Amino acid sequence: MPLIKPLRAVSRPVRMPSKCRLYAPLNEGAGVTVADPRGWSGGFVGGTSWASGPWGPELDFPLAVASGVLFGAYLGPENVSVVALAQAVDSGTARTLVGKRVGLNGWQFFRNTTGNLALRVMSSNLSTSLPLPIGQYVAVGVSFTNGQGATFYALGASGLSVQTVLSPVIHVPGTEPLWIGAYDNNGQPANPWVGRIGAAMVFDGVLAEGVMVDLLNDVWSGRFGAIRGNSPRRVVYAGALGVPAPPPPPPPAPRNVVRWFPGLRRAG
Repeated sequence: MPLIKPLRAVSRPVRMPSKCRLYAPLNEGAGVTVADPRGWSGGFVGGTSWASGPWGPELDFPLAVASGVLFGAYLGPENVSVVALAQAVDSGTARTLVGKRVGLNGWQFFRNTTGNLALRVMSSNLSTSLPLPIGQYVAVGVSFTNGQGATFYALGASGLSVQTVLSPVIHVPGTEPLWIGAYDNNGQPANPWVGRIGAAMVFDGVLAEGVMVDLLNDVWSGRFGAIRGNSPRRVVYAGALGVPAPPPPPPPAPRNVVRWFPGLRRAG
């Protein structure tokens, strides 16, 4: 049985990992494209539209029309990590959060038919017992290590939980297109998400647990609040978005300093 490990969410400045492939704060609120600040963009497919959520603009994916946001194809690495903020509104059907999959190739981060987080790699499903409750926003993540398995994260109203699923599945990198809210089926969205997605990030590699927890906290506490201006948290982006890291803070003042005031006599 996979181990479920409850963790206490902590709030710390976040340094964006340099291996970031896609950074989508979804703050446009209008138009039919989603922009990565570094110039990459994805186009709306199907019934995708903008909606207003607790943290501002977010994507809305309707039940009636298969929808998603399609980005370009690229040759990805063996390992991958994903972070997203989502709200589900239906159950009983597999729904994709972020996917880079065509047929049996690539990967798909999704909520399975039982309502739990899962990752499909090639022809294998790595499933958890971490739920995405209907109607609730949850910050979720996964970090996949080729040939070893994946660690899943879910941070919501009930706190933060982490579950590792071991698997020998081998991911053979390919040039599948990247989607938010679906995976690719001849240019059309497959297993499309139904509900809201408020943020998405994809990383080329495995992220350490502490880094994933920090990113989830940043999403949950205001969805990249330092950029959107609606959260007191400070986020440090070190070069990954083309913004140099700020200089380090000055060292703290020394403690236990004895100060001499005129008119006072020294002891002894």
